[in-house]
Amino acid sequence: MVFLCRKEKLQKGSYLWLAQIVLFWIAAGFIGNQLKNDIEIQKNLNSINFIVLSIFSTSLFLIILKPLATFTTGIFKNRKIWIQISSVIMIFILIITSISDLPLWLTIIIIMLFSFSLASSTLFYLFSNEQNFFRIYTLPSIWITFVFITFSSSFGIYLSNSNLVYKNNGFSISLIVILSILVVLGFAISFLSKENKNLVQVFDEEILNKLPQKNNMIFLIIYLLGFLITLTSAMNNSIFIKLYIALNLINFDLNEEQVNLWLRINDFVYLVPTIITSIISYKLLRKVIEQKYLIFISMFILFGTYTAMAFVPNPFIFIALNILAGICFNQIIYSLFSACVFWNYRAKRNPVTGYFGSAMFGSYFITELIENFISGKKIGIFKNFTNVDELLDKWKNIEQSSKTEILIMSDNISTIIMSIACVLILASILLFYFTSSKIFADYSKYKIATQNLKILIKKRVMTKTKTKFKVEIFEEGESENYE
Repeated sequence: MVFLCRKEKLQKGSYLWLAQIVLFWIAAGFIGNQLKNDIEIQKNLNSINFIVLSIFSTSLFLIILKPLATFTTGIFKNRKIWIQISSVIMIFILIITSISDLPLWLTIIIIMLFSFSLASSTLFYLFSNEQNFFRIYTLPSIWITFVFITFSSSFGIYLSNSNLVYKNNGFSISLIVILSILVVLGFAISFLSKENKNLVQVFDEEILNKLPQKNNMIFLIIYLLGFLITLTSAMNNSIFIKLYIALNLINFDLNEEQVNLWLRINDFVYLVPTIITSIISYKLLRKVIEQKYLIFISMFILFGTYTAMAFVPNPFIFIALNILAGICFNQIIYSLFSACVFWNYRAKRNPVTGYFGSAMFGSYFITELIENFISGKKIGIFKNFTNVDELLDKWKNIEQSSKTEILIMSDNISTIIMSIACVLILASILLFYFTSSKIFADYSKYKIATQNLKILIKKRVMTKTKTKFKVEIFEEGESENYE
């Protein structure tokens, strides 16, 4: 990460911003994982609680808040304010979640507040692109921010898992205090990061007229691609697949602790390797292959990976393949997001990045809602257990004939899910094939596009300066005449 920053020769002010990213997202990763586990516990209380939490614990709020965050901060020309409010909310959530057995109403409020904080993720990318890369260099702004957010949130999840494993009150309280201090520090640093309000807006009309014009249909296609590809990721990380992995690990005579360990490894391998791969892709592959071709390659590899995962019975091979799936998914999504970022400054009052985020979380919302409904009704594989913890608790007491039936059912479900994912990827490949040149427009040739945009901006600045100079001379002349 340090190597990446040095290679980009970032300004000193940029390091303050990166420090804030790290401090904020460590806490976000920790809180997100803690809430996820608390919600799973509360879902087992009664059917009414289950129905309520099934709605409120999904990504519903983020679908609404993502474009709202981009739009409102663009109107007020201030990205930092939403992030600063989110930091204050984080501190409040950290204190409240340290209290055990939260009531249902308070859990829902916490979820809503946390969604508000998570909605700021897009703003971190936009702030970096605007203030550090002047709305021109989308790729370094996206990939550097992605690396820092992914690393920090993964570390936060690791801390949360450690907290759940140790189950020590002293350790938990110390962790909450340390994380609260980190968020306060990040909040304080945010006041040192300067924000040029002139950069928090679309380009001037004179510049826009010389650039490829916005096309709302192309925007809808980008959102659809984001939705379809993220839907495959949501399916791959659903409770159905986690139960499939857990059941096959049990079949290898692994105990409860070992099963949980491998499930945590599966979660981390989907994220962590993408950090290194993203740096390699951004710094090396992009110089040889255009970005749209990198997306094509990633799509085809992802299709092959999902195909293999549909028929692999070995959980260890499945987890290994998940590394490749995570790398390809993030390459595709954040490459498409980079297109949304440059379109964001070419479409007036149209929060392109926000709507793209809504499309992504819409896929998670649908997946979570379906799995919550099926598990709540105790249909199929959920007849005896609704999550991995229940599976591990009850597995020994289930009859052998039922165990065999559950294993076969789980295998069939995973095959169906991954086969559907393959179909969705094929549809995405076809859609991207016919629209890729319009999606990336002039940024298909990234180096040429950035050079042209720099020239246009310089000319516009010179024109505005000359105009201002002429106006000042005119005003001086007029005042002399009146004198």
